[in-house]
Amino acid sequence: MAHKRRGHLCKKKLPRFLVKILSSSKRIVRQMVLLHQRLFQTLAHRQAWVRIRTHNRIRPLLQRQA
Repeated sequence: MAHKRRGHLCKKKLPRFLVKILSSSKRIVRQMVLLHQRLFQTLAHRQAWVRIRTHNRIRPLLQRQA
């Protein structure tokens, strides 16, 4: 039983300021992750758009050759 509640006891032993720091760092990390996700989404979207545009530019040339 003691071993199941170890995590629980650890939290209580931690000083208040440490808990604050940990929670704030968690929040910051979450914000950063969200920002990165947004960035990657926009980048992927831009890449897809460029790919479509280049494809549209290339397609008439290919048809002309064929």
